[in-house]
Amino acid sequence: MKKTTALSILILVLSYFQSYSQNAHVEKLKENTLQKLDYLHKNHPGVFGYYVVHLESGEIFSHQKDLVFAQASAIKIPILVQVVKQSMLGGETLEDEVKISSDQKVGGSGVISSLKNPVVLSIYDLCVLMMKYSDNTATNILINRVGMAGINKTMQELGVGDIKLQRLMMDTESSRKGLENIASPESAAKLMQLLASGKAVNREVSEKVLEIMKVTTDIEGRLKKQLPDDAVVLFKPGMIPGVSTEWAVIKMQNQHVAMAVMESMLPENDRGNYMEAFGKIIYDYFNMKISASPYGAFFR
Repeated sequence: MKKTTALSILILVLSYFQSYSQNAHVEKLKENTLQKLDYLHKNHPGVFGYYVVHLESGEIFSHQKDLVFAQASAIKIPILVQVVKQSMLGGETLEDEVKISSDQKVGGSGVISSLKNPVVLSIYDLCVLMMKYSDNTATNILINRVGMAGINKTMQELGVGDIKLQRLMMDTESSRKGLENIASPESAAKLMQLLASGKAVNREVSEKVLEIMKVTTDIEGRLKKQLPDDAVVLFKPGMIPGVSTEWAVIKMQNQHVAMAVMESMLPENDRGNYMEAFGKIIYDYFNMKISASPYGAFFR
């Protein structure tokens, strides 16, 4: 009996030290990652905030997660969610067509403002143009059709009420009055998390939104600039003078990382490569954790 008890204790002790040795590699990797992120915090020329969550484990990295930032075109993701939601719940279908008049066209990014009249596009086409080319005319038409209040109500219902649409695109007068489209890093990342986990309204809405967002995989983005060419990133960037934001879902070997990264008070001629560096740090960390053995050897 005593021999059996001693053997059991020995096995437990050996298992503990083996587990500790294995976890030590992961903890060291995380420690190194936190040091790299701390360097970005301390050297950023403006204000820097982010929220990152690994869907499968719930692991989180964050900095100034509750600070509210202006969003520029990244706010177009919540608009897309509302358009798809209404189409799935009995509103206008994505196949319904819209005739666009000259007085609906606005400047800035996009292609519709350059097209000759008459312009007739489906709701689906408008969504694609909004996401791929950040078309401001398409965006304003969609906002007016689903309603600003409806978009904000849905964000509240999803538990991401820090996301607020407060003006149309290219509405410089409202912008001068301080009305901006806003979100915090945590609320934006949590919306991306809900989409990736099929919980943004429901699975059908989430999957359709992400399907449309696939048109962004071949456009340039700051977060993915230093990532491998085959990295799968669904994202929407936003940029106005002094502000740069990106909301994203990165897929890695059937696992997912949702994130939102936001910068403000950026010097006009000194934006730096902080967001690019951040994307690589986060990608490398999770990719190594997924790809490596407990002792840090990579699987082939």
